[in-house]
This record gives sequence, C-alpha cells and structure tokens, in this order.
Amino acid sequence: MRKILQVLDPSHQGWVLGGIFRELREESDLYISHPVFIPPPNSILNVFRWLVKSIHIYRSDYVLFSSLTALENFGRFRLARSSQVLGIWFTHQEFEFTNFERRQIRRCSYIFVHSERVRESMQVEFPKAEVICMVGAINLTRFNLPAKSGNKVAWVGTAVKRKNPQFLLELAKAAPNLNFRVLGKDWGKSDYLRELKLLSNVEFVEISEALSSSDFDECGVYLMLSQVEGGPMPLLESLAAGLIPICMRTGFVEDLLVPLNLQDNIVESFQKEKILNLISNSLNIENSAQARINFAKQFNFDRLSRVISGAYFD
Repeated sequence: MRKILQVLDPSHQGWVLGGIFRELREESDLYISHPVFIPPPNSILNVFRWLVKSIHIYRSDYVLFSSLTALENFGRFRLARSSQVLGIWFTHQEFEFTNFERRQIRRCSYIFVHSERVRESMQVEFPKAEVICMVGAINLTRFNLPAKSGNKVAWVGTAVKRKNPQFLLELAKAAPNLNFRVLGKDWGKSDYLRELKLLSNVEFVEISEALSSSDFDECGVYLMLSQVEGGPMPLLESLAAGLIPICMRTGFVEDLLVPLNLQDNIVESFQKEKILNLISNSLNIENSAQARINFAKQFNFDRLSRVISGAYFD
C-alpha cells in the first residue's frame, strides 16, 4: 500500500503542527507510522542526524513536509529523484520568499494552504504546483461538547511579535471591567508575562497539551489580533466550543467568519475602541452557539485526510 512519509521540523513536535500531523496518523492509515523530524545541518551532531534523515526522506516515494522550514532542511540534501512526489503544508510567510525558498517550493507537486486568499496568491507564485485549500481540522473527541457559557475573552498563543500580545495588554488595561483568559505557551521567555500578571482582570493558563472545549469554559469571545497567521487553528477550535470570534483579517479568518455572517467582527487594524465595542456587543447579544458549532465540526480529520489522499493518490 502506498503511504506518505510525514517530515517535520523538530520544533513542531510539541506544538500545533506536531499535534495535527499526529492526529492525521491516528485517523488514517495513509501515513507511515513514524514521522521524520529533520534538523538543520548546523552542528557536527546535527549534520550526522540530518544526513541519516535526509537519506531516509530521499528514499521515500511520497513525502509531506509540515512547513517551509522542514522542506528547507531537506533541501540542503543535493540529491533528488524525479519520481518522488513532494507536498508541503504551508501556513504563512512574513517576508518575501528567498531564492532558495522558491526553489524548494517549486520541487513540490502539492501545496496545502489554510485559506482561499493564500491559495490564490500561491497559485500565481507557483503555477506548476497544485495549490489546495484544506482549511484545517479539529479533533471532535476534544470538542464533543460546547464550552460552559461565560463572559471572559479568550486569547490563545505564544507571545511572539506577529501575534501582537502588546495589543492584548493594551485592551486589558483600557477595560478593567472585562475579564481575559490567556491560553499561552512559553510566555516566560518574553517580557510580557510580568506585565500581564500585574493585571487583575487577566487569567494566564500555560498550555501543556492540545486544547479542548473545556479550556474555553466561561469564555464568550475569542480574540485574535495577529498580523500574520496561517489559520490560526484555535479560531476553528473556539467556534467548535461555541465562542464568538473577533479577529484581524489574516489567515483563514474570512473563510470561517463570512459564511457565519460574522464579517463585521473582522478588523483591518488595531482600533482599540472599535474592538472593545465589538467585544461588548458580542457578550451582550442573544444568540445560539449551535450554528457556529455545527459549522466548525465539518472540519474534522476524516475530511482533512480525504483532501490530502485525494491530491496524492486520486
């Protein structure tokens, strides 16, 4: 039986993409059971590991890379097979592609992206590849029930620059009557955690495993203020939990919010008063969460596996 080898950057092992690729393996027999985590050849020890893993990848007929970083790490292996079928799970790009990045992506037959907007731009950039919008997936066993209702505002992610954590802090300071829950990872490595802990209306929860609907208990709004995103996947998960999202226009925000008639909750830039008004209105309107839950649950791992297998083998 033909199977796909998953190749990931080592940093993905304990974070969102690592979890998604693991759940794909558990959901379907489409994949070789053991993925490859390929490091960059940037040290004597890593060069040996990189070479062994690169030979393994080179010998595989069907390969799916979890990101451009993983593809680049393998791209430094100079041998290539014309019969090998490569695909890349492409999330986002903050800057222009380098020539090396373009060469590596051009080796791929398939480019899987989260949003229709990115699909269109990548198809223009790489016309010989098939660019496929697959949105993403949620684990229905972790989101089999809606979150318990409440009036907290949920924010999810690391404190990296592109996610604009400073905007979250600014909102929390400006609206002490609002309660926020930050579901964060590695905030201790940033300067923001100390400032965040001084705010009595912000609850910080360190993420140690995949999210479930209970993580959003007592929350009514999901807030995403990122400058650049691939998804983000927590947006899809927050919908499955029944929350109302308020988001910057990036990633697959339009793909998810427009069909739900929530396009007015998409903001173009950080406008503090507008966002606070949207939060207040969202927490006070009478609405049924079931439409959001039903919409989100169509994006399950069975569907995602069929999208990927259809590209490689149909």
